[in-house]
Amino acid sequence: MPSIADLPWLPLPPTDFAAQCKAVGATNEPPGPAIQFLAGFRLSARQSSSVARAISRSRQAGLDFAPLSNFRLGILASATFDLLLDCLPAAAARHGVALDLVTTPYDQVMQQALEPGSEINSANADAVLLAVDHRWLNLDRAALDEAPETRVAAAIERLRAVVDALRKHGGTPAILQTLPTPPNALFGSYDRCARGSVRAMVDDANRAIVALAQETGAYILDVAALAEQVGPGRWFDPIQWVSYQLPFSADCFPVYADMLGRLLGAIRGKARKCLVLDLD
Repeated sequence: MPSIADLPWLPLPPTDFAAQCKAVGATNEPPGPAIQFLAGFRLSARQSSSVARAISRSRQAGLDFAPLSNFRLGILASATFDLLLDCLPAAAARHGVALDLVTTPYDQVMQQALEPGSEINSANADAVLLAVDHRWLNLDRAALDEAPETRVAAAIERLRAVVDALRKHGGTPAILQTLPTPPNALFGSYDRCARGSVRAMVDDANRAIVALAQETGAYILDVAALAEQVGPGRWFDPIQWVSYQLPFSADCFPVYADMLGRLLGAIRGKARKCLVLDLD
C-alpha cells in the first residue's frame, strides 16, 4: 500500500517533463498555466527544483503569473531547511500560488524575529513560517527533575516572543507548526501516563500552540497530524538529523511541501469546492 509521503494521488510526470520546464517563459505564452500544470504531477525534489527554476526565470523577466496568486513567504527554521526549499514553489503552484521565498540562515529564529531591521522583518512578507520543532523548544528530553508544566510554558513563551516580534517589527502573521512526537518512548506503554515524558509534554505543547495561534491570529500547519499519517518511524531519521541537521526525513519533503502549499492556497482563497450530484 503506497504511503501518503509518496503523493500517490498525483499522476506521474511525462517523459519530457524537464524539457517542458525549460520551455516555460521562452514563448509569448503567459507562464502561470504552464507552471500550474507542471506542478500537478508527483514530483521528486529534483523535478520540483526544475519547476522552481522556471518560476524564478519568469519572475526575473517580470512576467505575470495569473491565474496563480503571488505569495511572499518568510522562513525561520531551527534546522537545515535548504534542501526542502526546492520542493516549496512547485507545491505552492500546485495549489494556485506563485511562491516567492525569503530565507535566512538556519537557527537564527530569535535573532531574525527580535531585530527590527532584520532580513525577515524588512521583507514585506505575507507570512512567516516558524519551522521549529520539539528540540528547539527544549522538549526533546524527559522532565524528571522539574515540573513539566514549567518546561512547556517556557516553550510556548519562546514561541510567543517570536510571534509578537514579527507582528511588531514587520507586521507579519506567523505560520505555527504543531510538533510531531518522536517514536522512541522512554517509559514504554506508560509514556502517556508519565507527566514528564516527551510525549506528554509535546501533547500539552500542541494544545498550547493551537491556542496561541487563535489568540494571535497566526495560521496553523498541522505537521503533527502529517507525521502520524506518514508514520513516526519514517518521519524521524536520526542519521539525517545527526549528519545534516535535517528536521525530518528527506523522503517526506514533498508531502510536507504539499501540505504547506495547500495552506498557502487556502490563505489566498484557492481552496477547491466539489459539487456531487445524485444522477440516478
